[in-house]
Formats: sequence, C-alpha cells, structure tokens
Amino acid sequence: MPSTSSAPALPERSGLIPVGEVAPDFGATDHQGRNLRFGELLKGGRVVLVFYPRDNTPVCTRQLCALRDDWSKFQERKVVVLGINPASKDSHAAFASKHGFPFPVLVDQDSRIAAAYGAGGMLFTKRTVYVIDRDGRVLLAERGVVPHDRIFAVLDHR
Repeated sequence: MPSTSSAPALPERSGLIPVGEVAPDFGATDHQGRNLRFGELLKGGRVVLVFYPRDNTPVCTRQLCALRDDWSKFQERKVVVLGINPASKDSHAAFASKHGFPFPVLVDQDSRIAAAYGAGGMLFTKRTVYVIDRDGRVLLAERGVVPHDRIFAVLDHR
C-alpha cells in the first residue's frame, strides 16, 4: 500500500555519513510545534545535529545542557543546533523547558531521520553528532558525546 505521508522518503544507512558527502534533507516538528526543514535551516548557516537516545536521562541531559552552556559560542559562529530523538513533542517540550534549551529539539517520528543519518538503533537512537556546512556537506560525523572544542575547531577551520 503506498504511503500517504507527505514526508520525503529518507534512505537508511547502517554507518555514519562520510565527511564530504551531502547530508539528506528532512522535515520535522520541534518541541514548540514548529515545522522545520533542514534545507531551509542551512540557508542561515551551518548546522550541528545531535542525535541522543532519551530525554531526561543523565548522559543525555548533561550533553544537551552543555550545548546550552556553550550557546553563545555556537551563536558567534552562526550555527544552528538541533537535538533529535523519537520522543514526543510533549516530552521534548518538558525537557527543553526544564533545562532552558535555546535550540530546537526535534521529534524524529519513527526514527526515520536517525536511520537516514546512521544513528538508528534497535532500541534507542545512537548518540551521534554531525556538523554540516551551508552546502549540506558533512564536516564532522562522530559517535558519542563529542567535545565542543572539536566541533568548534571544525567550524573555525571551514
């Protein structure tokens, strides 16, 4: 049966998107109910995608709070930061409000964005960070909690 969804089909990959390759476009709703399109966000500058397993868990909370704490450094570099996992808008809204996140947290319904970026897992989204340039090319792709100094070094080099 054909899909009735208006969302574009995204490829699925098992590994990270290689540096230099073009990242797939996607659309998603954020924790405030806004519909965001990745390609449109790139027009404003570079994008950091942070895939994380769950809202309100210790490591995920520390990881996203560190983004909040370094927010001025991301803003100086004109970088859009997006947190992404499959939790609901309500879960993300409570998480973002509780910790004062100044960046959007996207609902990855059915984990289709994570699958397209090689961050899909059997039970949870794999903790993965991407830095993407204005042309949509991957500048950095790493698993785990990536130190911001490494992210800033990549951003400052390009």
